[in-house]
Amino acid sequence: SSAQQLDSAKRVLLDGQLSEYVAAIERAGADVQKEECDFLIGSSTDSLVRQYVALRLYDHYMSSKVMGAEAVAIHIFDTWFLPGIVKMESDMDLMTARVYADFNRQSLIGEKAPELVMESVDGSHVELFTGTDKSGRYRVLFFYDADCAKCKLESIMLSNVLETEDFPIDFVAIYAGDNRQKWDSYVEDRLSF
Repeated sequence: SSAQQLDSAKRVLLDGQLSEYVAAIERAGADVQKEECDFLIGSSTDSLVRQYVALRLYDHYMSSKVMGAEAVAIHIFDTWFLPGIVKMESDMDLMTARVYADFNRQSLIGEKAPELVMESVDGSHVELFTGTDKSGRYRVLFFYDADCAKCKLESIMLSNVLETEDFPIDFVAIYAGDNRQKWDSYVEDRLSF
């Protein structure tokens, strides 16, 4: 039982130190955070401490509210858990992490999006991310629904910005619903810019 108390004391100490450490590198880029996580995990010589550190860091980046932090979690999975260097708590946890990583790998910031072919309001096809576009322009994809109050507000703000500024972007509005009349009406009323 004294060993369990020592383990609990170590966990509390490690939690505090890890929280302080990730807070200190929070504003660094994802590449720096990946390197720091690798350093922390790799420098843990005790296998139980290494596992605990890896799991805590993985959980931290999976639950982070910072956009793009999931890239660090996927990196930790790919580097430490997938090859079996560090074990997850269960096979189910490993499978869940693998599915998450495989599903989200292409949608990470900076990664090439998969090709996408959609229908436009006039019935023609619009192709995105086919590799043939060499314009060097950014694309903003705006997913919306005609019944979404927040989408209506964002459409007004986007309209104001895009009509008054000259950004080197292509704006693509993507309707998430299935009602052709609502789609046509929304585009005419709110996306005519």
